[in-house]
Amino acid sequence: MTESVLRGAPAFCVEIWGLLCKVLLHPRDLSHVERGFKGLAQLAGTWLMLSACGVVAEQPDPTTGLVEQAARCWLTLLCLRCLPTDPSVPLMEYAWYWLDDSGRWIEYGEEHPDHCSATVTSEHLEKKFLANQKGTVLFRAGSQKYELNFEDMVQTNVIYQTQRRVARLPMFLSSQGGLDRCQNINLSCSVCPPHWDQSALPDIGFELVQLSYTSQEYGKIKRLFEKTMKAYYIHQLQRIQNPTLWQVFQWQKEQMKKLNKLKWVDERLLFHGTSPSHMPAICEQNFDWRICGTHGTMYGKGSYFARDASYSHEYCSPRSGRYSMFVANVLVGDFVQGNPEYLRPPLKASNSNRLYDSCVDDPTDPSIFVIFEKHQVYPAYILEYSIEARCMIL
Repeated sequence: MTESVLRGAPAFCVEIWGLLCKVLLHPRDLSHVERGFKGLAQLAGTWLMLSACGVVAEQPDPTTGLVEQAARCWLTLLCLRCLPTDPSVPLMEYAWYWLDDSGRWIEYGEEHPDHCSATVTSEHLEKKFLANQKGTVLFRAGSQKYELNFEDMVQTNVIYQTQRRVARLPMFLSSQGGLDRCQNINLSCSVCPPHWDQSALPDIGFELVQLSYTSQEYGKIKRLFEKTMKAYYIHQLQRIQNPTLWQVFQWQKEQMKKLNKLKWVDERLLFHGTSPSHMPAICEQNFDWRICGTHGTMYGKGSYFARDASYSHEYCSPRSGRYSMFVANVLVGDFVQGNPEYLRPPLKASNSNRLYDSCVDDPTDPSIFVIFEKHQVYPAYILEYSIEARCMIL
């Protein structure tokens, strides 16, 4: 960069420029970066033009630190199209996203309550991209077929020709020497799932949000429930929004990934039946096997979760003719055959310092899971139902 561009630039701008030069970018990209950085330095305090990705952010007061935040955001977004090719430059891991109608970035291959999962994952797309950065990839999501174009960064519905924006984002950014590693980039402004009701996010505790029976999220839980409970009618399904428990659950998931040296942890939606009197405490503080496990400890002294709602129904108590049951996100991880004497999962044979993550009734086809660490569970929904059919006026 020329001295004229750096003159008068804030210290953090110089720092970012050095980071770009020494860590993130191949020298062939520096002229492109210089043009964008020059605009950043000159326009700080009014509008920040993120020219590399066509993003504009308003910055009315440069003294508030927002300019610096936006600059680092610009640096992150710039990495969408910058790929280090010098062997001396450390490579970063990338994730791939598409933009839905609500302005939410959805990662490829990840389950989402409002969208069908794609048949490709971030890892798969990254391999294809590295092999040919001007190529295309065909994939499916539900009944629809799509083509993703790497050069244009768009996905196109093969039949209807509708298009969606695509983004390739780094999983992390490393500073010089790798001493200060930034956290994984969160595309949402909130630490909570983007489909949560943003008006019902308490600082402490939880809020219950009733779901519409027409939503995909409702339909997904209904289908799981009716696999073994077809004779029962669902009166309502409420989403439990507890930001504190959600953050702890996500932290636990990341720890399990690191311990197992995996990018993926076995996570399942499972049912849990209990007394209505216990439900508020579970929504607030999570499951406690000392309360929830009072009905039996056949596979260990922990909290029990079932694949089949019919099993959990046996532990539900009716109130005014209606039953209530939890549906939980459970990190089952690596599981093993349970035992009534277990106070925790047994040690893995391959590593005497490592434990299994959960115990089950049958390792070959598990339907009952025992969790000993409550951070492996997030109470996601309360399902209220009865055996009575709904009265309809024709």
